Amino acid sequence: MADRIRTALSTAGATPEQVTVASTSEGGIVHLDEVERTALQEVFGPGGPRRLRAKEFAGECGGASGMVQIAAVLARHRADSRHDGEVSLVTSVSPDGAVGAVVLRGWSRKLTNSGE
Repeated sequence: MADRIRTALSTAGATPEQVTVASTSEGGIVHLDEVERTALQEVFGPGGPRRLRAKEFAGECGGASGMVQIAAVLARHRADSRHDGEVSLVTSVSPDGAVGAVVLRGWSRKLTNSGE
């Protein structure tokens, strides 16, 4: 997973220091959660970015979990223009051991009354 995170950051032209939030798929399955925790510590060191655990409020969504994580990150970016340009990381581990990581840079894009 650490290699996937590094590849996602490199592809996005981002550095670990720029990541403000990491949305993980941690959901209480110890051996799967440990994969993400270990990778995040390897890439970001102790502490690391703020964690957003979508499963804490959405529960286990199976194959849709990654999309729920991405939606949570984008909602966070959209809700507050102070997050404009922030770099976020989404990671996921499946029960069979597949891993994935994607980097998102958010913007608030609030609509005006005229719909623009």
